[in-house]
Amino acid sequence: MDAQGALDSLLGRLTAVLVSEAKLLGGVRGDVEFIKDEMESMDSLVAHIMEAQHRDRQVRTWMRHVAGLSRDCEACVMLYLQYVTPGPAGHRRGGKCCGLLAYLRRIPRLVRTIPARHRVATRIRELKVRALDVGERRLKYGITVPPAAVVTDDDMPPPARPPGWPEADYDEEDLKRRELLYGEPPVQWSDTVDRSWAEMNHLYLSLRQYRKNTSRIMLMFCYNELPVRYKTCLQYMSIFPQGHIFRRTRLIRRWLTEGLVIDRRISGNNLGSVRSGDHHNSSSSRPLVQLEEQAEHVFGALVARGFLHPEITSAAGKIKTCTMHHIVHDFIATEASFMDTCIPPDVAHRLSINSGIALEEAAPPESNSPFHRILSLLGSIPGSDQWQLLKVLDLEDCKGLKKKHLKNICKIVLLKYLSLRNTDVTQLPKQIKELQCLETFDIRQTEIRAFSTKSVFFPMLKHLLAGSKGSPSRSSNNSHRFEESLPTVQLPSGTQRMKRLQILSHVDASNNVDDLISIGQLLQLRKLGVVLDGKKAGGMALLFEQIEKLHGCLCSLSIWINHLATSEGTVPETEKIANLASPPKLLQSLNISGITSGLPNWITKLERLTEITLRETYLAEDAIQVLGKLRILRCLRLRCKSYTGTNLTFSAEEFKHLKSLIVEGCDITTISFTNIGAAPKLEMIIWSFASVETLSLSGIDYLPKLKKLELNGDKTWLH
Repeated sequence: MDAQGALDSLLGRLTAVLVSEAKLLGGVRGDVEFIKDEMESMDSLVAHIMEAQHRDRQVRTWMRHVAGLSRDCEACVMLYLQYVTPGPAGHRRGGKCCGLLAYLRRIPRLVRTIPARHRVATRIRELKVRALDVGERRLKYGITVPPAAVVTDDDMPPPARPPGWPEADYDEEDLKRRELLYGEPPVQWSDTVDRSWAEMNHLYLSLRQYRKNTSRIMLMFCYNELPVRYKTCLQYMSIFPQGHIFRRTRLIRRWLTEGLVIDRRISGNNLGSVRSGDHHNSSSSRPLVQLEEQAEHVFGALVARGFLHPEITSAAGKIKTCTMHHIVHDFIATEASFMDTCIPPDVAHRLSINSGIALEEAAPPESNSPFHRILSLLGSIPGSDQWQLLKVLDLEDCKGLKKKHLKNICKIVLLKYLSLRNTDVTQLPKQIKELQCLETFDIRQTEIRAFSTKSVFFPMLKHLLAGSKGSPSRSSNNSHRFEESLPTVQLPSGTQRMKRLQILSHVDASNNVDDLISIGQLLQLRKLGVVLDGKKAGGMALLFEQIEKLHGCLCSLSIWINHLATSEGTVPETEKIANLASPPKLLQSLNISGITSGLPNWITKLERLTEITLRETYLAEDAIQVLGKLRILRCLRLRCKSYTGTNLTFSAEEFKHLKSLIVEGCDITTISFTNIGAAPKLEMIIWSFASVETLSLSGIDYLPKLKKLELNGDKTWLH
């Protein structure tokens, strides 16, 4: 985190804590107030320095010290509150903690945490001295507000006037006419024009002075034009190894966890309502959504400016992964000085930025594992106070994690982001419930099938990501080639209390469908993925009751039915899709697998639906015609046994906005486009099939936008 972002986060946190948690601070309150006052005096100076385009090495070093100090102060205060409150920092179960009974309930915890609180209080006193030292160092180094780097009008050549452009003054109507005739920009654009001239003149002078290093000058020019929060998010990427492939959603969640994207519209007075520990205040929901929207906008801006290069784009047109050119990475790493020097690059990207965690020199000599460094670090958690301040631990793809490592991770009580994706973890320890500040928990592509206790409660959790979707088989047995499965974790019984949940995907409700009742109470839920057992009645009806309750927030829905109890055409009444009086009107993505009763009749009311994936639905031709009438559908995936026909025909006035068509594992042998009005915006066709004697693809000359045609199979005869 840059110094400005760290200070903003710290001051907002301390302001909220001093207002609402002053009594709990006890003896450290005076130290916290001193730290707050000292950091406020640095805040305005840092803001001015961040606006300056050029900062010398001494200033950057001082700003790193400010960022590190801010990070440690915030974490230590929240850690102290964690030990004196019955829930996560600033959080009280039930929303209140008052009266004699509540006090008596706290006594055992207060006694048990005396040593830990003493250590943290001592640390806060040390940070008070450190804050004073950083402030004095600024005066010692002579760090002051830098002069603004402004290009004056004298440095810019005057804009040339068109031939014959008159010099006289004109009335308002005449000026408007001349703006239209001669192209003179309107008055309201004058500031933009002047700014553009200043920018181009500055770039021209820079390139003329440093002709041998043009690429770096161009990068510096583009970098300096970025807003401060964009620079911070870009700098963050320097902690990843060169050539790393970034997944968009993973990157955005980490930006948010680290506090790199801050909603400037939230004042210090109301920061208490959105602080980490108060999720009972209903006003806190909107800023959280705004932050994710801002983070998406930052990502898009970095791609548009060429700092990030899209690697994989989904069929729906969303960027899934991206890379960074090595020249850009070198430039950012040099300019940012963002990474702790004590952490090797192969480990740094797995931890919070500027975590302050040091790697022990000694490593097991017999270990040849590429993960031995991170495993060594995880083994050192019990003996290090610095680990308790960690917010991010990303162990994706890490192999060799043992039960002892997981138990150590559960001691990082302030941890907000934990990814065990694609690790060899098969079971979670009971101590996982201690991670009461956890916001993102990713256990996808693991063998984890249940939590260690029936009911688990993460009060701050926003994203629970699970499921190990099997890829279509590439075996020689073509009848099973496109079959998939989705083993995942069981839906925990405490889900209804996790009011902050935004993503719950995928969870298995097969063993106890009654747990589905809780889902309808999660009014911030945007993405829901549920696995049901087709042999057990009642699950579908209960699920759709909850979906109707979420009609005002749900944007993505995935329903996966395992173990189909009936064959094609025989659907029990209890498992038919319910009629919804209030369907999820915000739904953009719908994934249905194993529902054989046809499309939901309310699908035509989903005016924002852009993406549909179907599997084992056994749809007839009339259902395809219904899909063709969806107003803004852009992506259609027809997977294994989704369609019973052999001919897939696109007629005029159907699929007007479809851009991607993916067909795989169906009995389809013919795809035809009847005329130029059928799917006029189609850009991509991917057709995967088992061994067949004849395939027919006709009418592609009616597709003016077609860019990609991919055929995957053993034998192909095209007519």
